[in-house]
Amino acid sequence: MHLRMRYSVEYSYSFQFGDAVRECIFRPWKLLLFPLTLVRRHRKIQKHRRLSESLTDYLFLVDFEKLTSSERVQCQTLFSSLTNSIVVTIGDELVDNGTHQFQSPSSFNKTTSDWNNDLESFLEALVTISKPEKFVFIGQYPYSGVTSLLRKVEPVVNTAWIPAHAKDEALRERSPRFGHVLAWPESWGNMQEIGEDGDIFVSTELSKTVTSLIKRLAEEIGLSLTESPFASLQLLDGNERIEPEIILEKQSVTVVIHGHEDENTQQIETPNLHAVLYSNDFILFEYQLRELMICAKERRLYSPRVSVLDEQRWVDTYSSF
Repeated sequence: MHLRMRYSVEYSYSFQFGDAVRECIFRPWKLLLFPLTLVRRHRKIQKHRRLSESLTDYLFLVDFEKLTSSERVQCQTLFSSLTNSIVVTIGDELVDNGTHQFQSPSSFNKTTSDWNNDLESFLEALVTISKPEKFVFIGQYPYSGVTSLLRKVEPVVNTAWIPAHAKDEALRERSPRFGHVLAWPESWGNMQEIGEDGDIFVSTELSKTVTSLIKRLAEEIGLSLTESPFASLQLLDGNERIEPEIILEKQSVTVVIHGHEDENTQQIETPNLHAVLYSNDFILFEYQLRELMICAKERRLYSPRVSVLDEQRWVDTYSSF
């Protein structure tokens, strides 16, 4: 059952009857057709009240201006997971993948009350036209325009609020207006440890010079080495054959170390997970390797799987009701 307005003056019997009488006053000849007019208007009301298929899955209202920078990044992950949905962002900043933008109250030369009335009317129009199955508000505090809409739509069980650093008072006051209050999905990137079996896998095929450098840098930076081939960062020798399917299966960053550029004959098919370093210019090589290992230490070496996992967390959240 899609969301719909619980009550509309236009489709009430009192309005339709009064409007029919008004037409007869201004056009007396319609008095002869008055019984047929009432039947036609009755059918119009029944057609409006009859349930139809939803046209969109979700209507999202995101108070983008009130989100922190990290929350905005996570919301972009949410937007990329959506299909057949409408995303309305509140704020003056244009947001990628947002279908509609509603300016913030500070940008309006209107009172707060007028702004909320405009927001309510705008959302009513979207609900009526797009017939979304569910409504989700993402933000710190639901505006009066949002709560006014909630009083008019049904079923309320198809509405939800995902609070973003909301205060306890706001949660107590506003959460009962929604059918559900959902927890903000925690980013996988904030939870995932680099290398569950260790920090770095170092191939035994690497030269003693390169291996010694890796061990020295690992000790300086505070990384540990592991023998597990599923570590998040793998340092391999150029003579080892790298299969793209295996890289994708392991979902870890693989760095192949060659002695010279001419030795690299393998095409990189997964550049987001596969990189190449050359040790012939040892000073440059040490600098590149150090920066790479610092990234690993600071947990900034995430494969595309992390964004996929973050996306799935959002999907699990907003589809849980």
